Amino acid sequence: MPFPLTKPARPNALFTLANLITLGSLAASLLAILQGMSGHFDHVGELFLIAALCDGLDGFVARRRQTSGPIGTQLDSLVDMVSFGIAPAIVALCYTAQHGAALPFWLLALYVACTAIRLGRFNVQADKSVFFGLNSPSAAALVIFVVWSVYDAGSAVATRQGNMIIGACVFCAALLMVSPFRYISTKKLAPVYPQTRLALLAVATVLACTLAFAPYSLYGCALLYAVSGPLSRLMPRR
Repeated sequence: MPFPLTKPARPNALFTLANLITLGSLAASLLAILQGMSGHFDHVGELFLIAALCDGLDGFVARRRQTSGPIGTQLDSLVDMVSFGIAPAIVALCYTAQHGAALPFWLLALYVACTAIRLGRFNVQADKSVFFGLNSPSAAALVIFVVWSVYDAGSAVATRQGNMIIGACVFCAALLMVSPFRYISTKKLAPVYPQTRLALLAVATVLACTLAFAPYSLYGCALLYAVSGPLSRLMPRR
């Protein structure tokens, strides 16, 4: 009996394509930290987009290639802690330190702690189609994109005012991650809209317009999604 030339990837394999994509998110986040420490905040948002794209792509690749396993799950959570917990806090700290007064340590510690709690709660959550509390990538987007927007605005925003806006976003993002508010998950939205050419064209158009007016449009999208949780609690249910 001839031996097969290739073997199917084991679910507990270390070097799978999905795990390499996850490590790509880690690399992009580390580069974002280095860029922030060097004062080059014009590329921080782009690196965060790469990290977020890798975070959304690794699970899809793992399911399609049937390489999902406990190692990939744990690796994804550890990388998410760096990409969406530590990296945004350091970027916000670096910007405020270089433009006036640095954010207080307790605020950064609060954000990182809330990110850890949010990731731990999601790991033990049975139903992944609903988010309880703002998910960590959206919270990180709120912080990264506000820093990117304030930096891009330049002299149009006063130094003290810009630091106050960044501090407020960090504080609100931290609390929203551990809040009881429910957020719509993209996994739940996927089967609602048919994957037709018209729908894909509309999505591509929206993404192109969003990127064209970055970083303000990206910050606006992150802000709208962040407030959608508290607003849904205030709206009366039918």
